[in-house]
Amino acid sequence: MYDQGYLEQPTLYLSEYFNRYKETYVDRMDAVRKYGEWDAWIDFFVTGIRHQAEETLLRSRELYELQREYEAEYGDDAAAYARLACTLFERPYLTAAVVEELLDVTGPTAYRAIDRLEAAGLLEETTGKERNREYRAREIFEILERPPRTY
Repeated sequence: MYDQGYLEQPTLYLSEYFNRYKETYVDRMDAVRKYGEWDAWIDFFVTGIRHQAEETLLRSRELYELQREYEAEYGDDAAAYARLACTLFERPYLTAAVVEELLDVTGPTAYRAIDRLEAAGLLEETTGKERNREYRAREIFEILERPPRTY
């Protein structure tokens, strides 16, 4: 669907499944190469697609619910920090310069918005530096980076 232009980005990450079951993956591929055992390979591959689809659906639902929570809490507020909170799903990784451009605000306003969301636990600083700091949307990345729950 991605290759045909129906999706802007691929949503099934099959490599995660194949890496998790690497020994089986190698065994099945080897059996195809040596003995032509396609049925076992196809079964393994389809199982991987099913698991990844279930995981993608679960994560998508969680992200959608989190986005709704952010919109309910911050959506009616015109303050820079509130507008930033509602844009984290479009830009979950950012810098102060990105916030300035994204919200069309000054540097000090961008830093205040970042500080407010960092204090609220929505953003976390990732570089550990005093200058050129980068931030990521903590709760969004918790959903994206957690181990699979469906298998």
